[in-house]
Amino acid sequence: MCNKVTASNENDTFSVKPIGIVRAQFQEPEDVPIKGGSAQIEIFPEYQRGLLRIEENSHLWIQMWFHKAKRDILSTVPGKVNSGLPEYGVFSIHAVSRPNPVALSLVRL
Repeated sequence: MCNKVTASNENDTFSVKPIGIVRAQFQEPEDVPIKGGSAQIEIFPEYQRGLLRIEENSHLWIQMWFHKAKRDILSTVPGKVNSGLPEYGVFSIHAVSRPNPVALSLVRL
């Protein structure tokens, strides 16, 4: 599976090729707690050699593609935090829904 993503210049594209799958108990983005939850990452067999000595790290940076994210939302009220807050742009907060659903998380190994 390879996703073509249009960059800021309509003539530029880049490809993202998954190297694994994140498996968690949450089925929908709105079900994920604010502070996240535990999950397992399944690395595809052809990339498992890249895990050599990974246990020597305490933390890892994980890049993810939020495939279920809504991509047409540019602003929202962070209702999980406090529904009385004003509207924010999705780039200003920890919003799952955004035009480009690339995510970055620091996780404890």
